[in-house]
Amino acid sequence: MIVHQIFDKCVHDLEINGGYALLPLSELQSSSNNAISNAFDTARCAFDDIECGDDCCSGDGALMPLIDPSTDSGAWTGYHKASHLNGRYNQHRQGFVFSNGEFFNLHSNVDFESDMKQFFHFSHDVVASGVLRAIERRLELPDCYFDNELGPTDNS
Repeated sequence: MIVHQIFDKCVHDLEINGGYALLPLSELQSSSNNAISNAFDTARCAFDDIECGDDCCSGDGALMPLIDPSTDSGAWTGYHKASHLNGRYNQHRQGFVFSNGEFFNLHSNVDFESDMKQFFHFSHDVVASGVLRAIERRLELPDCYFDNELGPTDNS
């Protein structure tokens, strides 16, 4: 179980660093039921398959969704190659992006979608929610302030 102190430190760091903080994976891993390591291992295998040309299909046989860099990045779900067309941060890295609660599976890895969903839910239900609760404590806001004011965040 992750203790409040990890998230309280994160909020303190956000405040003193102008809006950014680091949450070391080593501090989160023990509470993730392997969701972190499984997702990273699965993604690495999928990247290897893509580089070898072994996986261009999703689990249902359809083509794997490829991200069109000319579209709105707020709704991207799919794979992007390392390219300056995908923004300066993606110039040297490839990646999988899941937006608006959408996921996909890969033909070469039957656990891909499940592992990505588990990682998303851990990232949301534990990490993001933990940081929001810590912000509420720091600002002395009522419990669940963000949930009540902004609505559900589990698909955003």
